[in-house]
Amino acid sequence: MTASAAVSAASLARLATPLLTIDLDDLDANITTMAAWCTAAGVNLAPHGKTTMAPDIWRRQIDAGAWGITVATASQAAVARDVGVERVILAGTSFRADTLLGLAAPGSSVLMWVDSVASVRLIDDLLAGARAPLAVLVEFGSPLGRTGARTANEALAVVAAVSEARHLVFAGIAGYEGALTHGLDDDSLAVIDDYLTRLLAVFDAVPADACAEWIGRGGDIVLTAGGSVYFDRV
Repeated sequence: MTASAAVSAASLARLATPLLTIDLDDLDANITTMAAWCTAAGVNLAPHGKTTMAPDIWRRQIDAGAWGITVATASQAAVARDVGVERVILAGTSFRADTLLGLAAPGSSVLMWVDSVASVRLIDDLLAGARAPLAVLVEFGSPLGRTGARTANEALAVVAAVSEARHLVFAGIAGYEGALTHGLDDDSLAVIDDYLTRLLAVFDAVPADACAEWIGRGGDIVLTAGGSVYFDRV
């Protein structure tokens, strides 16, 4: 053991356990590798910030080229906004009026998922008084999944409801293939490929006028999916 290692071990011994430590060289290598892969594939990366809930790591990912940060809850979105993340994808839905007004407030751009006409109408009512519309992504799901519009027609009906809403603006289509299966066998991959094909078909079927307001605000229309297992197929 070197002298520096002895000092490090002694310092760690004074800390309570369980204790998480990070090898920064490995962390940066992982971030760089994923960023390079996404560049080569021609896609943008919005890594799931809830995995670490560490703004310093988010900043390393963004500095390496990440388009934004994805979170699971409104409270996580608030943390991301507080630390200056420019683009935040909220892969979930909030139904608290004060929370929704906070998400729509000027600052970082938050894209929240919605998956039903009823929820769109409720959220639109709760946003009465918002100074700016809240951008939303319509989630396309599957009967095998947890959330999301179950059919293409249902998803397009949600898009139409967003277009009619006073305080929402349509920003794109979202999905999560990882909720359908976890296997790597041929049958599992067929389920994933079928879902992704239908997700793309929903995106292609969105009327052009549904995108006009968001594009007019300078936004890019988003098509997002991709968990840890099937990101290469996405």
